[in-house]
Amino acid sequence: MSFVWRFLASLVLAMATYNPTGFSFVGWVWNTESLGPEHFVVGVVLAIGWVILFASTRRSLDTLGMILVVALLGGLVWLLIDFGLLDMESVSAMTWVVLVCLSALLATGLCWSHIWRRLTGQYEFDDDGQRRPRQTSLATPPYTAGPRRKGAGGTAIASGSCSVVCQRRTTF
Repeated sequence: MSFVWRFLASLVLAMATYNPTGFSFVGWVWNTESLGPEHFVVGVVLAIGWVILFASTRRSLDTLGMILVVALLGGLVWLLIDFGLLDMESVSAMTWVVLVCLSALLATGLCWSHIWRRLTGQYEFDDDGQRRPRQTSLATPPYTAGPRRKGAGGTAIASGSCSVVCQRRTTF
């Protein structure tokens, strides 16, 4: 169910930015005589939303993952066109399909760490080597690491409630 909510949030952001009906930020800006502070504020809020979604998608899927998701979505669209379920002769229809695919890409990026953990049982790690599981509810406190110290083999470990010990094994 969390994928559906993330997909809907991504779809709202994409359609609030642009859609073929004209009831979007782009349509609002194009059809106004003079730009004012309300246009600026709404534009900045949309830009913040896009930066958050793209940054988290890029971080979780990386370039190769994003290419694979786009390839899968493109293949699904091609399949639907081949079955006659989608008609791509209309620019408006093509725009709606692109908006839905973009929203699916962003939602996949937002959910990828949850999907990965469920499929493999492995947690994703941040750049500093600390495991940071995503919060699943507001009642679950976020992971906080204590002070860092050097462990055996030169790897950094966290001292605190959740310690990870990584040692290099060398055989002679």
